[in-house]
Amino acid sequence: MANPEHVKLLKQGVEIWNQWRTEHRDARPDFSGADLHDSDLQGVYFNGAVLSHTNMSGANLHKAVLVSAHLTQANLNQAQLCKASLSGANLSGARLCEADLSEADLFQVNLHRADLSGTRLDGAYFYQANLSKVNLTNADMKGAQLGLTVFADVNLCHVQGLEFAVHRCKSYLNLDVIMRFHNNLPIQFLQGVGFSNSIINGIRSGNIIPIDDSAQSHHKWEACFISYTQQDQAFAKKLHQDLQRQGIRCWLDDEDRLDDELRFSIPHIIILSQHSVQLDWRNSQKPDWVFQEVIDALATEKEQERHILIPIRLDETIWQLNEDWAEELRQTREIDDFTHWSNEEIYQQALNRLLCRFKTGR
Repeated sequence: MANPEHVKLLKQGVEIWNQWRTEHRDARPDFSGADLHDSDLQGVYFNGAVLSHTNMSGANLHKAVLVSAHLTQANLNQAQLCKASLSGANLSGARLCEADLSEADLFQVNLHRADLSGTRLDGAYFYQANLSKVNLTNADMKGAQLGLTVFADVNLCHVQGLEFAVHRCKSYLNLDVIMRFHNNLPIQFLQGVGFSNSIINGIRSGNIIPIDDSAQSHHKWEACFISYTQQDQAFAKKLHQDLQRQGIRCWLDDEDRLDDELRFSIPHIIILSQHSVQLDWRNSQKPDWVFQEVIDALATEKEQERHILIPIRLDETIWQLNEDWAEELRQTREIDDFTHWSNEEIYQQALNRLLCRFKTGR
């Protein structure tokens, strides 16, 4: 049952509730079973709150903070949850029919058996989310961000925009999903999840899926991340698309929440340019994150005694740096030159050299 004092306080307005919540950070708000339908709860602090079986249908929860909240069996039909923070929340069995979860943060959310039919999920962040046995009929996943996302016993036939989902790294599909819906799964989605071309061909034809298809591959390195700074995004996206076409599964890494163990589990293409490794980085309050990626990758290589870093360049900046790590790259690595990548003929020559490195694994 809901705590009547908490309900009474909330009815005084979100501003008063948020002030109380800020002053009582260790408290565990309890609204279980409460009727909050059609309430204006924009920006409310419900972090850690117990909201099981709570009726919030039609509620305005725009930018609400529901981090680690307990929302099992909650009624959120037609609720406005755009840009809400739900990381770590338990939404198992929750009803979210025709709700708006666009650009919501669903990091590590449990949506087991939740009903998301007709729900807006465009731009929502599903990294490490559990989508097992979820109803996604007519849900819109265009631009949804996936990574280590679990799709188990899910009907993906009628999901809108699945081919336009953004994949941060591999995700998981169980065999039942693959075999039941193989004719309805977009190739772009299967590539983003991480399946190789030979497995995708098997899925599309309905054949038995090989557990290990490495013998059929022409590449020693099967997958990679591409690290880049925003100013180099156009090139990064072009390279990503062309590597995917060549059967190399790759994901764009743009300073997201991927942990080091995952980021450096496979080779890492680092795009070096004047934007990513500034000559005056020592005088910068915060050096570009790609610069730090190089340092971290080199340290991981030495620790694990294997190649991780694949440097490529878009200008001459790397040759002008006097740092130890830059000298190490110049002395020990081939740094493929994509300086004139806007010229398609020159770009293809550089791409072929890079593909040779994937074939040999060095």
